[in-house]
Amino acid sequence: MFDATLSEGQVRPAACAAVPRETLADAIHQVDRLVRPPDEVDYPELQASSRRVRRFFPPLLRTITFAASPAGHAVVDALDYLMQGEAPQRQPPLEPPWAVVTPRWRR
Repeated sequence: MFDATLSEGQVRPAACAAVPRETLADAIHQVDRLVRPPDEVDYPELQASSRRVRRFFPPLLRTITFAASPAGHAVVDALDYLMQGEAPQRQPPLEPPWAVVTPRWRR
């Protein structure tokens, strides 16, 4: 559980007291296994997952209201744009919000 009263120096001891060391080590190992360098994008893997994502993404967008701090507004704008494309009337959406799309992904 998140505790805003903890100082930065208290977070690690509190986490270690609340979660067994092996569980934390396993979680770190899992993250290390999944995270890739920012310049390594696996397009075939993304393409292979597109059908699965297309099934759950529209209900997700209809169910959850996303919000963000000012730094995350571009992501929320992109999600809102995607939700417009899933609307029953399927009107052609306006120009997509490009702020969230990095130059590498624009290709």
